[in-house]
Parts: sequence; structure tokens; C-alpha cells
Amino acid sequence: MAETADSLIAVISAQNGRKKRRRDTSGSNDASRMDLGDDDSPSDCESTISNMSIPDDTEPVDRVPALPISKPDWSKKLVPHLQYEAATHSLFMCDLYSDFKIICGDYVFPAHKFIVCPQSEYFTCVFRGGFLENQESTIRITDEKPSMIYRLLYFFYFMEYNDEPDELKGGEASTEFRAKVNFTMYRIADKYGVPGLAKIAAEQQAECLAYCAEQLDDSEDTVVWCIRKAYRLFKGRNDPMRLLQMEAMAEYWKDKDYGTEIRELKAFRAACEESGEFAMDFIDCYEWQRAFNSDRASDLFKRRGKWVENAKGGWDLILEWKKCDPSWTDRYTQRRGEVLP
Repeated sequence: MAETADSLIAVISAQNGRKKRRRDTSGSNDASRMDLGDDDSPSDCESTISNMSIPDDTEPVDRVPALPISKPDWSKKLVPHLQYEAATHSLFMCDLYSDFKIICGDYVFPAHKFIVCPQSEYFTCVFRGGFLENQESTIRITDEKPSMIYRLLYFFYFMEYNDEPDELKGGEASTEFRAKVNFTMYRIADKYGVPGLAKIAAEQQAECLAYCAEQLDDSEDTVVWCIRKAYRLFKGRNDPMRLLQMEAMAEYWKDKDYGTEIRELKAFRAACEESGEFAMDFIDCYEWQRAFNSDRASDLFKRRGKWVENAKGGWDLILEWKKCDPSWTDRYTQRRGEVLP
């Protein structure tokens, strides 16, 4: 009998260098046993995200959106699409040309190998090997929520996903809820070897945090809460989920005085005491914003960074320590009539 493809997940995760954290039961290394708090499970990244409680908020139900009738109506004439993107979008959750399906919970999601496999190391390996899933053209996922697998598939077809619950109408999800979704998608990207999804998840969480810092009152504790979670969950000195959030926080805190305002925040002090990497990264980002971006509000003046594939198969974000590209500032000043120092 052909073996299943479940073991591929562990292999891909190990290659990407984000191995699961386990509780140190020997008692010999107390420093490595972080106090995760009441809402964190100390076992591993997956269970920690799943068990994250949202402070002072009722967590909305995160359901899979109502799925369209996927069977094609052959009585209607099929009109060819003019653009590749439109053609790809039209196949989402559609049985037309579908050559495999994903079963998660009570849901059956139709999918297409030529769209999914080029974006995922896991799905590529499944359908190139002699696995049972390849023979049956069916992949059963039992350890993820259907709503998250729906978002994963949505990304494959649209290169984006929604980090708010489907039931939310006419409002906004809490920053903490959106962080939980983005952290989960970041973990799933690592699990299934989808680097494009990891990049989108990190960037989307940074945008969420920037909006929170800029628009919401009393946002300091929420911002620190999100970044502190990222430093607990994701390891690596150049981890994009850590650094993009830290950049967002530093950009909107750049006008605050460190000595009289920032260091007096209890949540910030607790995060620095818990993680020296958190403290060092904040100093780096805060000093860059103060030096090069003190009076700028345009996206043209955001700090530049390079996405670099690391030796373990994952991705690092290397933030540059220099002024913005002169060509950007020249275009900006010509349009605004300003003179830069």
C-alpha cells in the first residue's frame, strides 16, 4: 500500500528551519522556558496560535464563506477570458477542470494542480511521488481549520486572502483577531512550503499593525501584544513577521520620546525584559526612523529591505541602514515642491 504524504509536512518544516518548540522538562535551562502567559500553550507554534485568546474582546466565529455551486453548467456557452488572472479567478472553488480535491472537516474543496503545485513544495511532492493522495487525487487535512484551508486556496488563485471573519458585515475585526489569522497563515505557509503566502502574511500583518497604531486610540498595548506574540512564535534574527511588525511600530512611534514615553509603557518594558532580540530590533528600527524618516509620511520614505532565501530554504528580511533611494526622494520633492535636507 502506498504511504501517505503526512510525513512531508515535517520534512518541509525542518527544511525551512522553523522547528516546533517543546517544553524543557529537565529544569536545566530555565532561560529557554519562556513565560508564555495564560493564553499561550507552551507546546508548539501550531497549538499556541490556536489557543491564543483575544483580550477584552468576543472572538467572532470564523466560518468558511458560502461556497458557490461548483459543478459547471454545460448548457451555457463558456466565454474565454481575456486575461490569465481572470481565467484563474474563475476556477476558484469550481469543479471545472479540477483534478484533485482537499477534504477538511465537513468541506470538500475542488482544486487544480497546475495552479496549486507551482506555488507549494508540499503539493508538488505529493503529486510527484507514489503517495496514496496522488493515486486517489484526494488530500485529507485533519489538523487545520476549514476556514484557514479556504484562505490558503484563496491565496493560490488570487494571491491574497481576507484576514477578517466572513460573518463580519459593516465593521472591522479586532487587531488581535487579524493577528491570529495572519500568524496562522504564516505558519501554514511554512508547513506547506508556500513562500509567497509567507510574504503576504507578514506584509498584511504589518499593515494591520500600522493601521492600529495610526488610527486607534490607546493602541500601544495592542501593538506590543501583537509583536510580542510574533517574537514568541517565530524564531530567526531576520524573520520577516517579526521585523515588518517592528518597523510598523517604530514608524508610528518615531515622534515619541524614548526616555519619557516609550520606556514607561508597561507592556513594552515586559516585552524587552522577556526578549533581548525584541529590544535590540526595536532600537534598530526606532533609531532608523528618527534618523531618516522623522518628518516623512509618504510610503516613498519607508525603509528598504531585501528578501533573501536562507540556507534552510526559508526567507529572511534584511533591512538596510541607509537613506531612501535618491530617485524616490527626487520624484517626491518635484511633486511636492519640497527641499530635503
